[in-house]
Amino acid sequence: MAARSFPPRSLFYGLLLVAGLFIWRSTGLLPERMASHFVASGAADGFMPRGSYLATMLVAAVLLPATLGELIGALAHLGGGARIPNRDYWLAPERREGSLAYMQSHARWFGCLLSAFICYVHWLVIEANRAQPPMLLPHRILPAVGVFVACAVAWGLTLQLRFRRRA
Repeated sequence: MAARSFPPRSLFYGLLLVAGLFIWRSTGLLPERMASHFVASGAADGFMPRGSYLATMLVAAVLLPATLGELIGALAHLGGGARIPNRDYWLAPERREGSLAYMQSHARWFGCLLSAFICYVHWLVIEANRAQPPMLLPHRILPAVGVFVACAVAWGLTLQLRFRRRA
């Protein structure tokens, strides 16, 4: 029986599709030349054409998470790319399928986290460009960065703890 991973591929790509559609549709709310980079105080210090911004955000919110989700799974299945504690134990024939399914699932969860974070940043950029002059509100971005970093650390620790040798 094949090991199952969650989120399944269809849900993972469905979520990435929703993220892509959100970015595609909402980018029209931005001016043709828009603020795209902000200093720590929130003031805009970099601008770009809306089309370039759209391409960048689609790559960051859809293509990058999809690539990470699939690449980690592919490397794990090849065996050589699986850098986990106690690799020989966890990739032994009797545990290999379950271990690989877990790594694939874990990679997809990180892809979902990354995509959600990029979508939130995109929304903040839209909001920032509505102000004159454009201003990204630090009290909205800093907590999001903190949550993303905390989740990424928890993600990494969870992966490491999962593959400790069981007694």
